[in-house]
Amino acid sequence: MFTQNKNVSLLNHSAMNVQIAKCYLHLLPNGAHFAFMHNVLSCAQKDAKIIANDKLAPYLSRFNAAFAQENNHFGQSKKSAHTDKLNALDIARGQAYMAYKTIVKGYAKLPVPEVRMMSKRLLQHIKDYRISVRMQRDSKSGLMSNFIDGLEHDFAAEVAALRLERVVQSMKEENENYIATRVLRTEERMNKQARALFTARQQTDSAYRSFVEMVNAFAIVEGDGGYADFIAYMNTLISQYKKEFLTRSAASSSDDEEHLPDAGDGQGAETETVSGVEP
Repeated sequence: MFTQNKNVSLLNHSAMNVQIAKCYLHLLPNGAHFAFMHNVLSCAQKDAKIIANDKLAPYLSRFNAAFAQENNHFGQSKKSAHTDKLNALDIARGQAYMAYKTIVKGYAKLPVPEVRMMSKRLLQHIKDYRISVRMQRDSKSGLMSNFIDGLEHDFAAEVAALRLERVVQSMKEENENYIATRVLRTEERMNKQARALFTARQQTDSAYRSFVEMVNAFAIVEGDGGYADFIAYMNTLISQYKKEFLTRSAASSSDDEEHLPDAGDGQGAETETVSGVEP
């Protein structure tokens, strides 16, 4: 099941009631958490003693079901359903703005003094806002909203005289559609993937702890000999994850200053290479 030093037994038989050590699961990054739970379940589902214990079956089943939910959320795409629509709307409002700008520049070249005078006022309005189709989108939304509001009020006479109402309305509609869709995506992100995965992780952790507590309890009641291989594997796995992730995370965390116990202390279990984790 795992590498063993020939000079060290997996279990110190002089110790009584060897237990699976505590693991600080909340400190694991998502990928490491997934790999850890996968390894634990794989080992448990192959262990003859665990499988033979009918009283452990519901705990293992709950653990497996919780992990399946974590797996489901972990694998889902984080791309919002609104992203493609936002991209299209941003292009559309940019095109409407550029069309307006081109038309006004065209009017400014006409040999009609009154038309040139009105178009120059509109050109100055364009220069004052300095809107670029490549600028940051939220900034663009705010600038375009204020820019269009000015066209509808301060420059309403010029817009009407040059018959620019339709292109101004097009700009307004595309910009408002973008802003409304942006709000929908923000609300979606508030409630969707990160929260779903976080909740799934918590459920997996709860099921894992219940399962481990029952294994530890049976090791006390029935004697740990029958569970020796599984307990030794678990403590080796936890020790490895502690060295690779938990010690480092705990050192950088101001919220959790508790000592992280070495899962291999007193167990005689030697560190192994586990799936998904390099030593």
